[in-house]
Amino acid sequence: MLDGRPIESCNSKEIAEQLIRLPGRVVPEYQMLEAIELLETQTLERFQSWQSDRWLHGAISLVLDETSQTRFNGYKLAYSSQYGLIVEKEDDDD
Repeated sequence: MLDGRPIESCNSKEIAEQLIRLPGRVVPEYQMLEAIELLETQTLERFQSWQSDRWLHGAISLVLDETSQTRFNGYKLAYSSQYGLIVEKEDDDD
């Protein structure tokens, strides 16, 4: 969770309250369908119960690691409780 709690310890309303949008520069319009399909597949594999949940039905996730970071679509993404979502373009040689 964005607040540091393991997702397994939270109810669906608490999870829904912490969902955030990805900035448009991370997924340009021409890549939107492909990105959504990828995230839908990953969400279904990891959080299958969301599909029958009234708070989370239709939600998709981009899971951050234990340091609140991930890489997606050529960007490094990190979440900070002080600054929110931090987006950094990856170098071509990363």
